[in-house]
Amino acid sequence: MIDTRKWWERGRLNCLTPETLEYAQEMDRLREETHRILRAEMQRPVNEGPPSPYLTAAEAARYLNVPDSTFRKAARWIPITATCRYRREDLDAFAKGKRLKEPRAPLKGTGRKAK
Repeated sequence: MIDTRKWWERGRLNCLTPETLEYAQEMDRLREETHRILRAEMQRPVNEGPPSPYLTAAEAARYLNVPDSTFRKAARWIPITATCRYRREDLDAFAKGKRLKEPRAPLKGTGRKAK
């Protein structure tokens, strides 16, 4: 569909030939198709790839469906990577009741002091 108002505002309506009219209609069709594709792409989530096997503490708590504070207490028995991430397979094993390692001491400056 041609937007004749724009052509009229530009003073070009009187110079439309069948070729320019066909060209203008094709450009309108391409513009609308481009807008449709862009709208669909903008609604697509950014990270649609496979989920990462590594989770932060907050993500791990949500993964196990426990409060953050509960996870922080239990996390002493779960191995952690150098980037402070938890592997999903370790979380699954822990959820099945396996202690994966000896508990590590709580990080300094976090939690309550020992009595």
